[in-house]
Amino acid sequence: MNKATLLLLPLTLVAGSVHAALLPGDAAKGKALHDKQCVACHDSSVYTRANRRINSPEALIGQVNNCVRQTGLKLDRGQINDLVNHLDESFYKFK
Repeated sequence: MNKATLLLLPLTLVAGSVHAALLPGDAAKGKALHDKQCVACHDSSVYTRANRRINSPEALIGQVNNCVRQTGLKLDRGQINDLVNHLDESFYKFK
């Protein structure tokens, strides 16, 4: 390995663990929640469109929280984590 690779390796490992820490949750529970709640407003094309606005784990978390707030859903932190994890695993693939 060259020096640049050795210097960037720790940053890559930290970034990966930060993304994993930002996206905890149970994807299966998140899918069930998504299928029950989210598809009432939109289908999955919002996640796959070419001009989607979500380009980071932080943006995904923010958007899910925004949707929850706008719709008045009563979701706890665990349910939000499950939903974010499902969306990431199924569409965004930040981890």
